[in-house]
Order: sequence, then C-alpha cells, then structure tokens
Amino acid sequence: MRVAFAALAAAALLAAACSAREHPRAAGTAAPTAPGLPTARIAIVAPDGRAFPLTVEIAATQEERQRGLMFRRELPDDAGMLFLFPEDTRTSFWMKDTFIPLTIAFLAADGRILAVVDGQPLDETPLDPGVTYRYALEVNQGWFARRGLEPLSARVELPSALPPAR
Repeated sequence: MRVAFAALAAAALLAAACSAREHPRAAGTAAPTAPGLPTARIAIVAPDGRAFPLTVEIAATQEERQRGLMFRRELPDDAGMLFLFPEDTRTSFWMKDTFIPLTIAFLAADGRILAVVDGQPLDETPLDPGVTYRYALEVNQGWFARRGLEPLSARVELPSALPPAR
C-alpha cells in the first residue's frame, strides 16, 4: 500500500513539474506578453508631413498601465504601448521589471508631444516628464532618432475610437 501511494505521489509531482514548465503561469511566473490588450494603429507625424506608423497595445486600466511592458524581452521596432489616462496627470513612470530600453513620449490630449524621457532597463528611478499630460507612448529607445525626428516638434495621430481610460 505504501509503495503504491509513494508511486502515485511521485507521478503526481512529475506531472505537476512538467505542466509548470509547459505553462509558465502555472508556476507563478509572469507571462512574457499581455494577451488580450487591444491594439491600434497610430502615426507619428513630423512637421514636414512625413508619417511613421506604429502598432500599439492600449493600456487603458490602472492594472494595464501598472504592468506596461514589464517582463518583455523584446519589442518590434514598429510597435509600442499607448497608455491612456482618464484625465490629465503628472504620474511618473519607472522601468521596474522592464528589460527593454525605452523612450517615453508624454502627449497632450490632442496628440502633441510635450516631453520625452529615456528609461534604462530595470531602473526604479522615477521618470518624471515635468509636465501634465493625457497619454504616454512607449517605444524602443532611439526610435525617434532612427527616423530623423525631433520628438518635441512631432505629433501623434491617435485613432478616433480609443477605449475609455479607467
């Protein structure tokens, strides 16, 4: 009886260990992506009219904004994350558990870029834009420079139908 119980317990432990390896969330680790976040196409528009499209994930709830791009190991060059706030804010960002060097553009409600701050991976220093803003856009660090854009002279064309910020 004891041998049968020990064999059954060992089989259960082995099955649990295999399951945890195949499904990281079962082991209590964070998922590397944020499934279920809506996406949108936006464009960064230079003063001369050149438009640079991006596909962004939309972080509209407090939980989504707090998680942001944490735990991600990469971000495609034509992608980013757009943070929506229910009203103008002065909230700081940080790079806790974020492995990708990012540039954060802080936007007015009409899409004007008001401030830009670079963040270093895993740095917990508050990234304060020094302005009140409505939206924040995270892209790979150097995204603006690689396109010859001066961020403070560009604007972001936002889609007309954004989800409500909560």
